[in-house]
Amino acid sequence: MSRQERLDHLRQQASKFTAIRVKNLPDEFDEDQFHDLFEPFGEIVSIEMTADSTADNPERMGLVNYESHDSAATAVEVMNGKRVNGKELRVGGSHKNDDYLQEMESTIRCPGANLYIKNLEYEIDDEKLRAAFSPHGTITSAKVMLDDKNRSKGFGFVCYSTAEEATKAIREMHGRVVSTKPLYVTLAQRRDERRAELM
Repeated sequence: MSRQERLDHLRQQASKFTAIRVKNLPDEFDEDQFHDLFEPFGEIVSIEMTADSTADNPERMGLVNYESHDSAATAVEVMNGKRVNGKELRVGGSHKNDDYLQEMESTIRCPGANLYIKNLEYEIDDEKLRAAFSPHGTITSAKVMLDDKNRSKGFGFVCYSTAEEATKAIREMHGRVVSTKPLYVTLAQRRDERRAELM
């Protein structure tokens, strides 16, 4: 299978979401009521409720993880825009595997020279990440992973032009304090490779 075919297959698999995100839930809703509301669409694997603590008036929201993509897709189709206890729900597919997709794409495009960096300060962006690692070789890409509010998740990937440069960067940068935190730096691997090493 060619590199492009692997990327296309990966994107196709990632598009089949099984989790949905529900926003603007009624304030008085508890987890049991939330579960009962979405149970008719299929078997639920897990469910959780939370609030957007960054907002002036925290919005109740939740995540429902279904057994199948069909159940999740039906729930989105039926429940998005539906009024419940006076509130209009906003329901959409939640690609919980977005990080996995980006990690896999990065690793496929940059075999043997792609670094995984975690414990990043939240103010570090792509440009600052590139600047921190550029002394150790030619960087072809540097990416900090962001959440759905465009905030750093505290980890990212740096791809070098050669595996030798990547190895040098690991030696020089692992444990080094950038801003106020010591970095964790290692060679990025596909998850199936990591699992194989642990077996």
